Amino acid sequence: LRRAVAAAAHGVSGVRGAHATVRRRSVRVRADTELRERPDLRDEVAEAVEERLDELAPLRRPKVRVRVRTAKA
Repeated sequence: LRRAVAAAAHGVSGVRGAHATVRRRSVRVRADTELRERPDLRDEVAEAVEERLDELAPLRRPKVRVRVRTAKA
């Protein structure tokens, strides 16, 4: 599940890398990007992860939390 969620996040345009942590009731995703002017990137990553979870249909639906890290100047 961790790899599938990370791959879904990594597939979003503008995401350079992604890391996911899966717990009993939540999925935390960290997406790395070099773009600074993308306020909607967090929502796009969350949507991609939600779609992947819909495809996998786990017994318990985990809560999705997304954090976007931008590159430092």
